[in-house]
Amino acid sequence: MTTNFVIRPATTADVPALVALMTDFYAESGFVLPLVAATRTFTTLFGTPEFGAVWVAEVSGRLIGHVVLTLAFSMEYGGPRGFIDDLFVCPAARRQGAGAALLAVARAGALARGARALCVETGGADHPARSLYARAGYAESGRTFLTQVLAAPVHAV
Repeated sequence: MTTNFVIRPATTADVPALVALMTDFYAESGFVLPLVAATRTFTTLFGTPEFGAVWVAEVSGRLIGHVVLTLAFSMEYGGPRGFIDDLFVCPAARRQGAGAALLAVARAGALARGARALCVETGGADHPARSLYARAGYAESGRTFLTQVLAAPVHAV
């Protein structure tokens, strides 16, 4: 059981390891992630802190997971709304608290940035992460997010 993980803010020095985690995360959904595009995505986020933040879970100097918080203004909530854009924990480290700890630090980060709501996208009712999100206080809102693609996603570049 890997309960000795440390949660900390990610830095630009973590980008190669974050890209490796993101590659594994996307592979679980059947997407091949171009490394240059993923690197550019993290570099842009680190270079523009008003867009959000990244935290990592680490064991003995090795990253086992990460969470990405992004921010946008919400008319409905009258201020910033946070979005858990990515949450990934390596399969061997799952069900040991790292996912919950990453969600908690992202929540604290959202609150510190004045967020008035926090959203997450997940798979259907049988998706394994649904129970983690429910335990962290996420619930169906009765709304469905629709997407109009304006540029290719990172995995399609």
